Amino acid sequence: MPTLPPAQAQYLSDVNTPWKMRLFLLKNLPSMAFWGGRVDEATTEHCVASLPYGWRSQNPFSSIYFAAQSGVAELSTGLLVTSSMKAHDRKIAMYVIDFRAQFTKKATERIYYRCDQGLEIQATVDRSVASGQAQTIECVSVGRTAGGLEVGRAYITWSIKAK
Repeated sequence: MPTLPPAQAQYLSDVNTPWKMRLFLLKNLPSMAFWGGRVDEATTEHCVASLPYGWRSQNPFSSIYFAAQSGVAELSTGLLVTSSMKAHDRKIAMYVIDFRAQFTKKATERIYYRCDQGLEIQATVDRSVASGQAQTIECVSVGRTAGGLEVGRAYITWSIKAK
């Protein structure tokens, strides 16, 4: 595994430290903190974020609320974008320009949304830094139960622009 730039290595260390991530969520994404979302694993290649089934994340139909699933899916992709940005010493803007999702099964237990596009995201950030132009990437995050049953799939398009 190649050596990571110090800022990126520190960021991934912080994201993988539960108490630091909880503080980050409370400060920056309070709805995710309320729903009980957490990061289970983040590397330069993939990110897994999960959400429990419980009263805070439940809808009136006894499954996990679609907005909570959307939030954890976005988190699994956004952390990869942010990690990739930390590899550079420039200001880089990121924002969601499109979001689509499919919820295929009732989520009635902890679900895990996983994005495996870390290397593609890094290449997109690198292109923006090299060109100074905005770049876009559609990230896919797949939600599954611990047993592997797919419950949802989110397509999040990020715009990334080095300043």
